Amino acid sequence: MLENIKAEVTNVETKVESAVAAVEAEVKQEVATVVAEEKKYATETRIEITDAENLLLTKMENQFLKIQMDIRRLNEEAKSISENFPKKVAELMKKYAINEATHVFNALEGAFIKK
Repeated sequence: MLENIKAEVTNVETKVESAVAAVEAEVKQEVATVVAEEKKYATETRIEITDAENLLLTKMENQFLKIQMDIRRLNEEAKSISENFPKKVAELMKKYAINEATHVFNALEGAFIKK
């Protein structure tokens, strides 16, 4: 009886080893195929992308450039306003003969308020 069990264990071990060897060979073949494909792309100097991918990237780049131009334009506007605001307040102080030492402009109220 013990010999039968040993023989069965040996038989199962042999089958498992055969199955593992078969899977190992299959995996090695698949790895070799993937590596060969990777080497193909690694050595190519130009790899084409699909038209849809190209269109998507072009749209994204155009959006980015448009936003950059908007940011630049808004920065220029903000700079201009920040430079002109104090000048306009000074002009109004002169127009209404307001002393800078005694009054300050309150933008929320739209009026010169005594300090």
